[in-house]
Amino acid sequence: MILLVVIVLGVDLVSSLMCLGVSIIQYKAILTLTIVTKFMIKVGVVMLSWLPMTWLTAALTIVNKSQIAPMAVMFPLILGLSQMLLLMTKFAKYLPDLATMNLFLSGNERIFLNGYQGLGRGSTCLDNVLFLSWHLG
Repeated sequence: MILLVVIVLGVDLVSSLMCLGVSIIQYKAILTLTIVTKFMIKVGVVMLSWLPMTWLTAALTIVNKSQIAPMAVMFPLILGLSQMLLLMTKFAKYLPDLATMNLFLSGNERIFLNGYQGLGRGSTCLDNVLFLSWHLG
């Protein structure tokens, strides 16, 4: 599990720095330490939102003893199933991917949870699944 966290954080860091590089090139900005620091602080919270999704998928893999079931559950959520469910019921905003949606948007949408509330919700959901996987796995 620790190796998985290191891999996810490594991929997050590399992809974030690539985005920073592309935006600096596109807007012809000068790369300074303050720009990198501000960017990494804002992106750091988003990186934290990816960790519960990773752990949730890993826990589902342990519970189901298969890699197919977690992919069958998580891919449709990430690709838009949760947003379609949000159109039908307001309770869908508590799904793991929509709970942290405001972290990825520039404005704060009232439909979704606050970014930090979403992180807390993801952690709560994660605690339940990890508890299940510990006892069933």
